[in-house]
Amino acid sequence: STLAWDTSNSSKVVSPSSVAWTHLKGVTWAKNFQAHFDTLPPDIAPKFRAQMLTTLAQIGTNATLIAGGPESNGALTKGESLELVSKFRPGDGTVVDDTARPNHHSAMLWFLSDLNSLAQNGWFGYVNPEPLIPAKKIQQLTDGMAKTTMNLFEPADVVEQGSTRDLGQMLGALGWYGTHAGSSQLESKAATYADALATAVESNLAGNGRVENGAKNQAATQGSVGQGLLWASQISGVDHENLASDILGYLFDELWDADAGTFASNPESDTYSISARDAGDITGGVNAADAVLGRSGVKEVYATYFDQTFNRGRLQRAERPQSRDGAAEHTLPLPPKAGGEYGQAAVYNQRVAYNTTADEWSVEDRRFRTGPALYLSNQDIWIGQWGGDFYQGRGVPGQSDSPE
Repeated sequence: STLAWDTSNSSKVVSPSSVAWTHLKGVTWAKNFQAHFDTLPPDIAPKFRAQMLTTLAQIGTNATLIAGGPESNGALTKGESLELVSKFRPGDGTVVDDTARPNHHSAMLWFLSDLNSLAQNGWFGYVNPEPLIPAKKIQQLTDGMAKTTMNLFEPADVVEQGSTRDLGQMLGALGWYGTHAGSSQLESKAATYADALATAVESNLAGNGRVENGAKNQAATQGSVGQGLLWASQISGVDHENLASDILGYLFDELWDADAGTFASNPESDTYSISARDAGDITGGVNAADAVLGRSGVKEVYATYFDQTFNRGRLQRAERPQSRDGAAEHTLPLPPKAGGEYGQAAVYNQRVAYNTTADEWSVEDRRFRTGPALYLSNQDIWIGQWGGDFYQGRGVPGQSDSPE
């Protein structure tokens, strides 16, 4: 009962980020199933799962950007444009917050770019029956979202409406878009915009690689910006690898607390507060440091971080039977009635904290927030490639485009 959904506490509100990160996870898993039809057991129905997940991604796109909402022109769009509102209540068709925000646009652009990768490169749902949204239309939507986003937000707007951490997410989205743009002109525009975002990072940089004016969790800022710079550097003509190396160097050299087995929110803090989004940013930075920079010792650090923060610290609320080791030092409960009426996947709490003086972890917020949690889930999938043969790609733009 402690892990069952309490629908009375649901916000009943949808944001672009919650939609985008949810369906990005679906697209990533669809690619994994597609690439392993011949090796996965038939009883898990990999072909059906791949088709279902790509169909769900199309349904979500259709509802939010094309035909949903009270005016049947996209539940999350403003009129006929691809400018996004921030909150929509499907139950009564009400826009709760009509402000366009950079983090929602970057999340949607990241998702659409990966959906475009799937649509244009021979993955299952698009070489089979008639897709709900043709591949050509997905390219048009992706290009339109990119143009809208780049025209709406100057790099200073990204920081002003959030923090320098959000520059990292926008850079990551641009990395994915720039490697899947519909024309050379749009690719060039994405490269120019990515360079402008990187310049904004440099203007907020301390001499030792520390990014100023970021989130309350400094490690999250370093991870997000480091990954974003490396993802954006996959665009032809863009290269910010040295800057990313300095920023991720600060993450590992100054913020890794080996005694605690986690990254410090700040070097001077006695209590480290870590949200699901913070952990996603940190995980992304760690993944990029290994996948692109080839930094040594990264996997060992992350194994300790995961065991302490997700397991001992209870950022993860439960474990699935398939991945549970009963002999491990820090185990998590199994979801009650897993697979039954109240069964629930191994989802995340919203925030945990570590007290360095007492060497104790506590759960500060038990709520499940879809956007941050599914963002973390995607970062976990990409770093999960370390675990074995099943995982396709590391999340690096342009490196998981083909099922071959």
